Amino acid sequence: MERPDADTDLSVIAGVTLEAFSKAWGGEDTTGKPTIERVLSVTFTVLAELGLTLAEAPLLFDRDDRYGFRAWAAKTVCDRYARDELLRLHELSLDRKRARDFDVEVIGPINRIARFLRPHAVSAMVGQSERTIDFRAAMDEGHVILCNLSGGSRVYEHDADLLGRLLTRAIFFHARRRKSPERPFIFYIDECHRFLSGDLENILAEVRKYGIGVVLSHQWLEQLKVQSDNMLAAVRNATNLKIVFRVKDPREAEDLAEMVMPLDLEVPIRGLIKPVLVGHELVHLKGQSTTDQESISETCSWSTGITIGESHSYSEGHSDGFSEGTSSGESFGTTTSSSFAASETAGIAVNKSQSRDRVPDGRLFPIITEVHDTDGVAQSDAQSLTQSSSEGMSRVSTQGHSSTRSTSTNSSETHATSIARQYSRSVGIGNSRGRSYAQGQQEAFKPILRDLPSAMHSKENVLYMAATALRGLTTGRAFVSFVGSDGMRTALLTVPHVHSCALSNEEFERLRGEMLDASPSALPAEEAQASVEARERSLIERIELERIAEEPTTFRVKKERSPKS
Repeated sequence: MERPDADTDLSVIAGVTLEAFSKAWGGEDTTGKPTIERVLSVTFTVLAELGLTLAEAPLLFDRDDRYGFRAWAAKTVCDRYARDELLRLHELSLDRKRARDFDVEVIGPINRIARFLRPHAVSAMVGQSERTIDFRAAMDEGHVILCNLSGGSRVYEHDADLLGRLLTRAIFFHARRRKSPERPFIFYIDECHRFLSGDLENILAEVRKYGIGVVLSHQWLEQLKVQSDNMLAAVRNATNLKIVFRVKDPREAEDLAEMVMPLDLEVPIRGLIKPVLVGHELVHLKGQSTTDQESISETCSWSTGITIGESHSYSEGHSDGFSEGTSSGESFGTTTSSSFAASETAGIAVNKSQSRDRVPDGRLFPIITEVHDTDGVAQSDAQSLTQSSSEGMSRVSTQGHSSTRSTSTNSSETHATSIARQYSRSVGIGNSRGRSYAQGQQEAFKPILRDLPSAMHSKENVLYMAATALRGLTTGRAFVSFVGSDGMRTALLTVPHVHSCALSNEEFERLRGEMLDASPSALPAEEAQASVEARERSLIERIELERIAEEPTTFRVKKERSPKS
């Protein structure tokens, strides 16, 4: 601890350090404990004026003051209030009857400072006086400061949390001392609930004007309530940019959705969107129809018949004679027939059509802007004429032969044979064609229908849909909400995937060693601890030398000689 510059008053340093420690102790209010506040304030004032570190603080609380550190500090310090308080404590420690009062006053500060000095790694860090970090210069010059406060084999996680809170308060203190606030400096705090406490809302509101941007990351909202409910309210109200990745808890998703997503309370219920009559429109309807008809029929029939007859007769007589005769005949006939048929056809057609215009609005559902209905009526008449004709022809031929013979024996024999053939054929072909054409125009009032919602989603439904969108985000997708001078803006952000570089333990340790070697403020743990112990020994030796020089235990006085007579 040392004064940053000559213009900074020691009381300011003591007050800021005391506030930082009280916040690191979980937001302890030291105003209700005046003894602890007074002793710690004097302690920080003395350490800052003398250029000492927190590692030398326990020397001030040694009851016996074995190394004379408290007496030396009371004599050396220039701040009158700190000097008087140290002298009072020193007198209490020297008075054996009031030694108990001394223990009562210093036991509280001892317990609180011991929480930082008990881990060797932490005491080695806060005990450095030469290779230190100038936070103000780092901010103005754009340096990168990495603090690994995850805990491990050297530092318990809770002790790392205390150190992180102390560093956080130091960053906020030095932000007010910046000489180049126009150069932005971003302060990233991962798992921020471990390192934030106290008046966070004031800090976030004030450091913005000093060019400090703060990025707070955490897993869920309840983590911000561990220290106090005020912390969650501060993060909600004092941050302008909020980024939300996938959330698993439904209730927390609704809470975050209301925080980062604008809710449109005019989202219609899709199932309750119905056509509603909003007016009429005078339209002209035209109708036209053309009908072609054609039919062809063809008939063909024929018949064939053959008739054969034969007769035999025998007679005897006493006369003898012979006679023979031949007869033939033929007949021909023609038949003509015709038919006529007429038909008339009348028809009417009715058509109806409907169209809808939809416009996407960029939200969850499209909006139907207009619905068109069209009605039409068409009428047609048709006539057809059919004519058919048929012809028939028949031919019949007959032939007969007979012979008679008589002998003197008076016997006769007669043979008769008749053959008749008949053939008939009829052919009929019918062809009919027709065409009808109809055209009309009329005026009508067409109803104007529009799909309009009859109900809107409630806020609970809209909030549920927004929360569902948060829970359904894929890896690398996040909702972003930014509040600027022109209001709140939201967007869906895609974070590019960064492949992790797999390093072996040897490669990682080599890279870590190279980074630490290049840092002007890094020291090996053993070297840092040895530096603290060496400085403490040097300080004790210095005090001892000054004490011996001021208070010699033995000395000689030259004896005066009597004058000679």
